[in-house]
Amino acid sequence: MFTLNNFNVIFFEETKTNIVYALDDIIPYYDITFVISGSLNYIIDRKNITVKAGDVIFIKPNNHRVRLSKSNQTVKY
Repeated sequence: MFTLNNFNVIFFEETKTNIVYALDDIIPYYDITFVISGSLNYIIDRKNITVKAGDVIFIKPNNHRVRLSKSNQTVKY
């Protein structure tokens, strides 16, 4: 993680093995996610969205977010 003009920039690489990972929360900040490889499934305010390599997703503050990644998959974002 590094800070750029008062923004935190974070890089993630996750590998899931035989599990489905779920992050379920309400975020108090803007979330801009760029998917480098793999794919993620989001549920944002009850709307299903799939993002894959090359996609960007923008989530406004105070939205309900569920992020799911498939098992046996490496995701970089």
